[in-house]
Amino acid sequence: MNCWLFNLRKRRLKTILLAAGLVGLAPTPSPEAVHAATSAMVISVSDGVTSATTGDELTYAISLRNDGAADSGPLGVRFQPPTGAEVTTVDHDGARDDSGATWSIDLAAGDTLALTVGAKVAALPEGVNGLAGIACITSDGQPSLCATDMNQMPGQPDIHAIVESSAPAHRSVPWLAVGGILVGAFVLALGGFFLLRRRRSARS
Repeated sequence: MNCWLFNLRKRRLKTILLAAGLVGLAPTPSPEAVHAATSAMVISVSDGVTSATTGDELTYAISLRNDGAADSGPLGVRFQPPTGAEVTTVDHDGARDDSGATWSIDLAAGDTLALTVGAKVAALPEGVNGLAGIACITSDGQPSLCATDMNQMPGQPDIHAIVESSAPAHRSVPWLAVGGILVGAFVLALGGFFLLRRRRSARS
């Protein structure tokens, strides 16, 4: 039995190795291969400040790391500045356009990469409390793994505040108190009834 399992596993291993060799001949990676490449990637982004306003120049540091045992293969990185901000500088041969900045990367197993992009806040958007800069690892132009840096807008409600329920819990407390009082009165009345009845029976 053990010998049969060993031979079966050996045949399966050969099949996997053969398939892995054929993948290298494919012109484009399969969705499974893309998932395997990006699942080991780590991305973070920070501009080093907690608030921003009109006229501020922000410098975003994007950190990338390959925690996998194999090379990542060709991947893209895209940075989208906060609404109301414009990209001003891009390093590492990145490209910028009206909506952000992009890079092409290929990280070996265990390697790290630091990208830097500058942005200037031209206008503060209405109806929001914070400015969000978003960095994503992309595959075929589609985001697969993203990180966000959020800055508080001065004079706006705290972006970290917890929104309380519109119906405070204390409104239900009086009803609970009334219910408790009614139940207690009922129990006392019932006890008094049985006590009075018992005394009348004893007299008789």
